Amino acid sequence: MRILQVALLLSICTICASADVIYDFSVQPVGPINAFSVQFTSPGFIEPGTFPITPFTMTDGTHTWTLTQAGATDDLGFPCYVFGSASVFLYISGCGASFDPSDTVAVFSAGFTSLKELPSTTGMWTTTQEPGNELGYSGTTQIASLGGTMTLTISEATTAPVPEPEAWSEIAMVFFASVGYQLRKRSAHRS
Repeated sequence: MRILQVALLLSICTICASADVIYDFSVQPVGPINAFSVQFTSPGFIEPGTFPITPFTMTDGTHTWTLTQAGATDDLGFPCYVFGSASVFLYISGCGASFDPSDTVAVFSAGFTSLKELPSTTGMWTTTQEPGNELGYSGTTQIASLGGTMTLTISEATTAPVPEPEAWSEIAMVFFASVGYQLRKRSAHRS
């Protein structure tokens, strides 16, 4: 019976969903843009391509830009994340963007050259960026182009994982197998 209980416990633990992952970018710019932080939760570690974010703002104290979209790549030989305002077209593989010069837009990118690929573990990474990685444009006038220190912290969300919907049938199967085993064992003892 002990073996069956351990098997039940292990099967429940192994079919639980993986925990959400929290990404936190902390940016300490050198130049006119104020320091800012971007935090979002992903259902797993980010892979190359676009991913959803909650809109966030960058400001220089006079101008404010709202960034609404994001992407990531490791095509450059290192991981790079790029964020842009709504009218920006993100180039994920080049970690850049294009836009209509008459629009008021913003693009923010962060490359972590100390890594070879997008992180698939929790941890903290810091990089110093060259000018040009945080950009704010108002029409055709570039308002800010600067560098600075950026820190990426990846952690697991503290919520307990919940079994995936298809896992419930596996949990039920293990439960009923253990009940059937107990009933069979009892009837064998009575005979």
